[in-house]
Amino acid sequence: MKKIVKVFLLIGSASVAALSLPSFANTAPDFPFIVVNGQASVAVTPDKAKISLNILSVDRQSKQALETVALRGREMVKLALKFGIDQTKIKSFSLSKRIIRDKTRGYQQGEISGYEVSQRFVLELSDIINYSELMDGLVAMNNVNNVQISFDVSTRAKITSNLVKQAGEDAKTKAQDLAAGLGAKLGRVFAASTDANFSSYMATFGLNEQSMPRMEAMSFKAGQYNLFVPETIDISQSINVVYRLK
Repeated sequence: MKKIVKVFLLIGSASVAALSLPSFANTAPDFPFIVVNGQASVAVTPDKAKISLNILSVDRQSKQALETVALRGREMVKLALKFGIDQTKIKSFSLSKRIIRDKTRGYQQGEISGYEVSQRFVLELSDIINYSELMDGLVAMNNVNNVQISFDVSTRAKITSNLVKQAGEDAKTKAQDLAAGLGAKLGRVFAASTDANFSSYMATFGLNEQSMPRMEAMSFKAGQYNLFVPETIDISQSINVVYRLK
């Protein structure tokens, strides 16, 4: 009697893998199926931004390091308010303090040579018309460290909803093409989710979202230090869908 081995296919955006059912123990369905990845993306004009930064001071005296961070924090808040950022959109986090010691040989601790104090701030800009001027002031300010910026769009929820639908259609088209190429018929959807809490054979299952600035086109208004606002950012969605095969 011939031994029957059931096989399923995992389909990524550019690869196909054939794996035997036993390799997934009891986690895979007991019928032929395919997993397809659907994607969709759109370029949109950002209208909001988030600036994250640290205020850092290193000094031989602990009190002086603390006072410098406090002073610079007040100056940063004053600058943000000057450019119309609402006070509720300025967030500060707890202080971080670290002792700095001289380097020594072996395991013996060196003498204390100073103190490092830092505090993290986040500024949320609901309007980016003054972004470049604000950034000029921030990056020129003493003790400002590790500045990170992310751009976004206020209509993200609506855009995301549309992209999910488009990604679903893309997944269906890929599934139909694959089934036809295998000489099989596409069945109904077995599983589709925005949640990644599936068993091991669905390690990549879920909905992924990305937003990256496109640097192909940038605003001409960049301030003194060429801190551009991107004219567009890409928002993309990727969803995996499991289809039965007839």
